[in-house]
Amino acid sequence: LCTYLETPFVESIISNTPTILFFHKKIYKFSRDTNNILNRLEENKIFFNNPKKLASHVKRIWSNPKDWWNSKEVKKEIKSLENSSFKIKKDWLQEWSQLIQEL
Repeated sequence: LCTYLETPFVESIISNTPTILFFHKKIYKFSRDTNNILNRLEENKIFFNNPKKLASHVKRIWSNPKDWWNSKEVKKEIKSLENSSFKIKKDWLQEWSQLIQEL
């Protein structure tokens, strides 16, 4: 469970760990694109703006969160999020290795 949209959330998503994001939207100002992403995450129960809905979802998936996490809909949304927001390159290890060697 992440309570802000920063590095721990990204790391958890990238590591393929069942992850839920929770915060009140009114606290932050987001671009239209980010709001669209949050809306899609909310539809797939990855993001919650309402603590009661969050609690209900956690209670429902508690015994096996990977069933929810590995569902077709959630996987599709995670892939979309990674492609649109995280910009992870397939050759990231080679790129970082080269960068370190050049230091």
